[in-house]
Amino acid sequence: MKRKKLSRIYGYILHQIYNERRSNWALLAELLIVSSVVWYLVDSSYTMVARAIEPKGFDASNCYRIILNRLDADAVGYDPEHPDSTDITVADKLALLDRLRHDEDIECAAYSLRNDPYQGSSMSNKVSYDTIYAYAREIFCQPDFLKVFRYRGTNGETPEQLAALLNDNHVLLSKGTFKQKYDMNKMIGKEIFINTFDMLPKRLVAIIDPVKRAETEELHYTSVVVRPLRETMLASDFLDGGSLAVRVKENKVQGFEERFRQKIKGQAMREGNHFISDFASYDRLGERYMERAKTPMRYYVVAIVFLLMNVFLGLLGTFWFRTQHRFPEIGLQKAIGATNTDITLRLFAEAVLLLTIAFIPSLVIDFSIADAELTEYYRGETLETGRFLICAALSYALMLLIIGLGIWFPALRAVKANPVEVLRGE
Repeated sequence: MKRKKLSRIYGYILHQIYNERRSNWALLAELLIVSSVVWYLVDSSYTMVARAIEPKGFDASNCYRIILNRLDADAVGYDPEHPDSTDITVADKLALLDRLRHDEDIECAAYSLRNDPYQGSSMSNKVSYDTIYAYAREIFCQPDFLKVFRYRGTNGETPEQLAALLNDNHVLLSKGTFKQKYDMNKMIGKEIFINTFDMLPKRLVAIIDPVKRAETEELHYTSVVVRPLRETMLASDFLDGGSLAVRVKENKVQGFEERFRQKIKGQAMREGNHFISDFASYDRLGERYMERAKTPMRYYVVAIVFLLMNVFLGLLGTFWFRTQHRFPEIGLQKAIGATNTDITLRLFAEAVLLLTIAFIPSLVIDFSIADAELTEYYRGETLETGRFLICAALSYALMLLIIGLGIWFPALRAVKANPVEVLRGE
């Protein structure tokens, strides 16, 4: 019986909408345009949030970037027994690394060629397997680098297990490096080629989770190949001879910075003419990096909020005026026995039907916009079924919320009014 009653009510409302079609055309056109605008704004917000919540692939908590320097020949304390040569430079840097590894506060330490998090510079190269290839960011590092930033294998490998695998000509590849529908686990143990330094084959020993440089990067475009760092690279000018990173023990974090600063003031962190001059927390480095990246993002968010507020106020005003204009009709309904709930629900039902009628063709417009690649790329696409449906549902819900507020306040005032006074005024 209730279903029949509801169907009669909706049938009556549809009939009324049709009878008032001349006055409803403008409203339907407004809802059509606004629905498409709201969908576009929701879609843009969706891609921004989706990128931000993707896993980074690394853990930089309790980690520090160590700043190395070298005394000039005319500097006080310069040791002429350690001239600027490849062997001595490498030996000094490795000695400092060993000193850090044996420090009571430090869990692990490693060099890399400026591939630690929040670095602006990077290297990429062509990685080939059989007849397929892809371009990936090259990470040259010592095995303990994987433990410092806690890289993980897709098959459950721990950072320690990955570090044990990375040696000689062994390499690691991130999941999704080859975008084709290919099971990369079948490549483990096989030989791949990388177009750099030499063309000798490298053995793939594990697949790791994708690793971003920062939160703002998108995983879809984040492909990495991890390669062992040759010690001679530490003495070269290639990317300034690398970066040094450490992870502090969990129970030694409190007061670490004060203790370590005292150590680098003396001779404890000096070897030959090389010394540790400073250090920086990766948390702070990340904040500074993200601050630069967030500046244009803030403008983008402000623009979206501004447009949504305009949409909100426009629809709110339209349905507020529409509801107030129908006060005499509401008074008549009350006079013949309609309850406040009946009147409010009827106004809401009419608004939902009007929105739905306008929203369906707006989806065709939205689809065309996405298909024409006029929206943000995410995962290499502008039109993805899941994303399109989620954004459509969110925009529909947002439109319902705005329209509901536009009806509820004036409807609340109308149903509380004395129907006799309302009709007398008419």
